[in-house]
Amino acid sequence: MYYLTILIGAFLGLSLFIFLFIIAKKTGLYYLPPLITFLIAVSILVYSLWIEDVGRIDYGLLGIGFLVAAVGSTLLLPAKLKTWEKRTWTKVDVIGLFVFPCIIALSITLFTNIDVDDWMIEEEDNPVIGDSVDPS
Repeated sequence: MYYLTILIGAFLGLSLFIFLFIIAKKTGLYYLPPLITFLIAVSILVYSLWIEDVGRIDYGLLGIGFLVAAVGSTLLLPAKLKTWEKRTWTKVDVIGLFVFPCIIALSITLFTNIDVDDWMIEEEDNPVIGDSVDPS
């Protein structure tokens, strides 16, 4: 289960890196995508140490996944780039600018809502559904 959380963090970190890399193609600042991904990973890890909840391990593992994506993308960046010049966007880059934010937002929405348990307990004609209690 812990590996799945790290894998999800690595997927989200890689999606963030690719999105920022596409933007960096236009500006020529290729050092920013891994740096921003690394800073977000460190901020998630610091947040996981700051909160006093049971879920702090989940945030820590998610931060480790982001850190894996940041370090991996930093190591692979010189192999991807042949020059450090600005480049124009291709059709795939423009599509990626719309797809990757949607992937990130959809993933965060699904992963936060998938853990919600809907349960129903019947106690002598007084049903309790979810978190609400019927006062009658």
